[in-house]
Amino acid sequence: MLQERLPAGTLFYFRDPRQDPNGKLGEQPHPLRDIFRPLGRYEMRFSRKGYKDIDVELRLTSRGPSPALEEIPLRFEPTKELSDRYREAEAALASGDAILARTALDRVRSLDESYRKTSELLLKLKEVEERLDGEKRAVVEARESLRKGDLVGAARMAALAGEIREVERVREGFAVAIARFDISSAEKILTGLSETLTPGDPENRERTRQIYDLKALRGRLQAYEQICLDPQGIKERLADLWDQDTNGHSVDLARSIELFCRHARYTQVRHEPFSFKVCGDEAQIQARLKVNYTVAAGESFLEETVWVRFKKRDGWRIAGYGRIE
Repeated sequence: MLQERLPAGTLFYFRDPRQDPNGKLGEQPHPLRDIFRPLGRYEMRFSRKGYKDIDVELRLTSRGPSPALEEIPLRFEPTKELSDRYREAEAALASGDAILARTALDRVRSLDESYRKTSELLLKLKEVEERLDGEKRAVVEARESLRKGDLVGAARMAALAGEIREVERVREGFAVAIARFDISSAEKILTGLSETLTPGDPENRERTRQIYDLKALRGRLQAYEQICLDPQGIKERLADLWDQDTNGHSVDLARSIELFCRHARYTQVRHEPFSFKVCGDEAQIQARLKVNYTVAAGESFLEETVWVRFKKRDGWRIAGYGRIE
């Protein structure tokens, strides 16, 4: 009769105080079957994992057991551990905390897999974990897009909005540095992009090329400055700097420098570029030209703004040079 009323896994303990006066109830499970004992008082315990024990004092009398077996209250009350972990799992699922929910439900299942709506909570947990996994994949994909400089792809994850704005700000700063012919700032900004913000961005190679172009143009200007300071072989050296389509200008410039050097001598010639524009294989800069020279009367100084046009064939060459009035 009792077996039919008890959940699977219930342990039964039985103690006869007369035969085992020093024993304790619950030391050794007893088979749950018909027990024949003389009249007297007996102790029974029904034990189930995750639930509080049910202790019953049974008296066998000439009229039968008291209480009657069918009247023994066999409703198991969950332990605080089981009920608390179950509520913890419910709350964690409601807040979307899959890790805490998984931990709590694992504990509930270890105590009683059939407790209340544990199976339903497990289905909800699966849904939450799948959703979170999808969100994690989306974050990884968005971050990879950001790493590659794909701001449109990165924008699919709203949480990256701040980082996207930072990349846009830094990119704009790079463009400004190039436009101002600020090689030092451009190199510093590119280092931040290629090493930290967007290391996988293929456009970083184009930015590197832009810096190389600025250095090449500066190198051409420095070569021209050296020719002014030391005009020996000026025609050949200027011809090497000038684009072939405008080589006639280099001849005129060489003649002017030679004429100037008959009466004076350059002691310093320095271009300080502050503006740069490029269109295809042509580029133009604006620069402050600072010149120191000596004449018979002493040393003089000249400062003016010039433009220099370049053309790219096998390399950058000067294609035009003039003063900005």
